[in-house]
Amino acid sequence: MYDGVDVMEYQSQEIEFSLMPNPAGHHCIIQLKSSLFATGDIIDVVLTDLNGNEVMKFTHLKNSDPYQNIRMKLDRLPPGIYLCTVEADGRAAAKKLVKY
Repeated sequence: MYDGVDVMEYQSQEIEFSLMPNPAGHHCIIQLKSSLFATGDIIDVVLTDLNGNEVMKFTHLKNSDPYQNIRMKLDRLPPGIYLCTVEADGRAAAKKLVKY
């Protein structure tokens, strides 16, 4: 009998992204491999703390490049661990971001 709760990092095979640098200081770049998305698709980025509170949310419009480099300013966030979720076209992926 299993009474625990499993928490898994979800990443769709279709959405691949990196957070650089990670750990991050004043800014972080989301490098999104977006070859499966059309130019003009909307990419939503949500940053939450470990309590699930949304601390940042913004939208990026995909351009024609196969890689999207999205810059996040982190100056106003306190040091901690956050979850960065990228959503586009009904798909989502999440990665841990450490802010120092």
